[in-house]
Amino acid sequence: MFAPVEEVLSTPAVLAIVGASGIWGSGIAPADQAAPYVVWQTVADDPYVQLSGAPEDDRDEVQIDIYSAIEAQSNALARAVRDALDDAGVVNALVFAARETATKLFRISLRADFIHTRQ
Repeated sequence: MFAPVEEVLSTPAVLAIVGASGIWGSGIAPADQAAPYVVWQTVADDPYVQLSGAPEDDRDEVQIDIYSAIEAQSNALARAVRDALDDAGVVNALVFAARETATKLFRISLRADFIHTRQ
């Protein structure tokens, strides 16, 4: 629970593309947010249960969605996000890439497994 997603994603490479206010939790960005941007949400949370006491660690499965009006830019942002996750030791995988019919934005979705100590 409470994976350090924004902390991990706030690398110079990611922020160079989305700016200081381009990463949003809860899976949604404000309606007036200009693309490109990144949204994320926790999909599942599993405590590492142990017999000797309360869990000390959690595994959070997080969905990260990248949006951009330009396909090449969405690809560059996805690479920057993937590199940020890799550098932090967070296992990740591409889930899908598509163009949203309603917004016409390119979307790349990643799954990331954060394993972290409870705070």
